[in-house]
Amino acid sequence: MCCFSLKKGRSKIILHDHILILGWSNNIYAIISELTKANENIKNFNVVIFSSIKNQEMQDLLAINLPKNIKTNIVTRCGDITNPKDLA
Repeated sequence: MCCFSLKKGRSKIILHDHILILGWSNNIYAIISELTKANENIKNFNVVIFSSIKNQEMQDLLAINLPKNIKTNIVTRCGDITNPKDLA
C-alpha cells in the first residue's frame, strides 16, 4: 500500500470491534468523551471517524480539542459518507 494513501486517510480499516462515526461536527469531541467514559472497561477501545474532511485536518483538530491522556484509539479516514464504494 502506498504511503500517500495512508496520509490521505484512504486506507482500509483493519480493526475489529470498533465504533464508527460517520461525518464531522463540533459535537464530535463530546461524543468521543462520552464513548470513552462508557467503554472505559474495554481494553484498546477503538473509534473510527469517517468524514469528508481531510485526514490531517481531522487529526489536528482532535489533537487540539481532546485531552492528551484519552484512553481511546482514534482512527480517521477521509471519503464521501454517501458513496458505497468509499464506505466499503
